[in-house]
Amino acid sequence: MIVNINNSTYEMNSKQYKAVLDTASNAVTCGIYAVEKNKVAIMLREEYKSKEELKQAVGNYTAKGFKVHWK
Repeated sequence: MIVNINNSTYEMNSKQYKAVLDTASNAVTCGIYAVEKNKVAIMLREEYKSKEELKQAVGNYTAKGFKVHWK
């Protein structure tokens, strides 16, 4: 898995990637913390003020073919 965090790119196995996702999920209260597509993940920290805005953003990423990690 290739993981982009800010302006850096890392290659990691699935166990390492899962640990990064767990850490990122703790940093977000209502938002998207990662998207992935074709074994490439992009770590985000997109916060939303409402669940409706969040669901719309998740739908936009999903429509583009991304798997979205959100809470």
